Amino acid sequence: MSEIKLSGGEAKVVMALVKSGFKWVQKKWAGSIEITEPRNRDLIKEQPWLNVKGISTKPKNKIYWLLTRKEKLYWPKIRISVASDGRWQHRVYVAKRAYTEDHTLVLAEVNAFADSVFEYWRTNGTALDWKPLILHEDAHTFKIVQSLIIPISGTDQGGKLNA
Repeated sequence: MSEIKLSGGEAKVVMALVKSGFKWVQKKWAGSIEITEPRNRDLIKEQPWLNVKGISTKPKNKIYWLLTRKEKLYWPKIRISVASDGRWQHRVYVAKRAYTEDHTLVLAEVNAFADSVFEYWRTNGTALDWKPLILHEDAHTFKIVQSLIIPISGTDQGGKLNA
């Protein structure tokens, strides 16, 4: 067997190819999910409801949620329901604002415990005064899959209210 010698730059290229190949295999094996609409930094001109669309090759035993976030404060919105063709679509309430404001939309994979907590919070939000949940990303209860910044036009800046 002969040795292959690579320069520093060549070694970096090979390692990058190996890593990207591993991510592709991992994605195909484990499944994937992503938000396709809106895109990051898309200016949304209607409020307070945000239409969110996505696609998934989700394994049956995984649970995904949409949440909004401000720093470590999270507001659970809805558990993702995927159609048989792998597409999903949900409307999430973000808030009525007179001024344009950035909102962070999060797609997260959650375990059964977090799913129960999120569902309890969502169904009892009025009684809980809609106080946000404080979640730490390093917890084993949920993992952020995708995070988007969504600027939403305020009503004083041309934004429209939708029903």
